[in-house]
Amino acid sequence: MLVGAFYFPTDYGIAIGELARALEERGFDSLFVCEHTHIPVSRRSPYPGGGELPRRYSHTHDPFVALSFAAAATRTLKLGTGIALIPQRDPIITAKAVARCAMRCCAKNRRSPSDNMGRPRLPLLRWAERRPRDTIGRRPEMRKSVTAITAQRESM
Repeated sequence: MLVGAFYFPTDYGIAIGELARALEERGFDSLFVCEHTHIPVSRRSPYPGGGELPRRYSHTHDPFVALSFAAAATRTLKLGTGIALIPQRDPIITAKAVARCAMRCCAKNRRSPSDNMGRPRLPLLRWAERRPRDTIGRRPEMRKSVTAITAQRESM
């Protein structure tokens, strides 16, 4: 059985490189991190866990930066995002971050976060098309960026 771990990286938790190394040493298969970029000013919708929104949500590290540190510290651990809020990210900056992280992983002959980009993510873009926010206007830019990320990954 393959066992992985999920981590919510913050500035007051264990360093992600240290965690990744410890997981790999103990035989874990993978490490996934989350992303939470936007905290609503209004708390109209309650936190599902009850009470106030935990402070870690406003201290979350960028997942691709965190995964780059994990990749640098390990050799075989599979890395990925459990949640990546692609519609809320700048497409070009995201493409660069994913490419940098993928380069670290590819140099060590293992799967990278960009392996999950492309066709499986197109439903996410369709979801963004239905959103009644500014992401609708960014749809062509996002689609172009995801295509560029996929093409870059396939050329490696």
